[in-house]
Amino acid sequence: MTKLIVGLGNPDKEYQNTRHNLGFLALDHFKNTIDASNFSLKSAFQAEISEGKVGETKVLLAKPSTFMNLSGQAVRKIADYYHLSFDDIIIIYDDIDLLLGQSRIRTGDQTTTHNGVRSVIEHLNDNQFIRVRIGIDHIGRKLSTERFVLGKFNVLERKNIDQMLELVVKELIVMLETKTIVSKTVSL
Repeated sequence: MTKLIVGLGNPDKEYQNTRHNLGFLALDHFKNTIDASNFSLKSAFQAEISEGKVGETKVLLAKPSTFMNLSGQAVRKIADYYHLSFDDIIIIYDDIDLLLGQSRIRTGDQTTTHNGVRSVIEHLNDNQFIRVRIGIDHIGRKLSTERFVLGKFNVLERKNIDQMLELVVKELIVMLETKTIVSKTVSL
């Protein structure tokens, strides 16, 4: 059995450690936790790929090398190559509507304002994949959404995010080991 875990983000160095690259940060944490291979660019997939195992499950970690709004291209190519069904695909991304320190794991039909997720839905022609939304808390901020998500975490936010990523990765590992994906809200 193979599961694909995709972190959404932007590939250029200028976007490293920004709120919008939270999906990439989550994959780095996941890779280190399960001691997966180093990420390497696979141009046929338009993504950097790392491979590891959780129990008996092969896990592919993917960071699309397209920009956020085209993430679905990479997801589609990988899913087709490995003959993955929608319940084999987990997408991790930042969510401005959740508080910092909150995460939601759900399958399917939620509406979204996230352009990367919209691209995945468009390219898979379905929305029944697993979503891991990690809050970055734009509520009440004076910056435009674009400026906020492309901004870097401050020290306190980063500490919170690192703790949140640890919890989210633990939850995903348990779900992969038990082969049971459940809807769940995780909070610090």
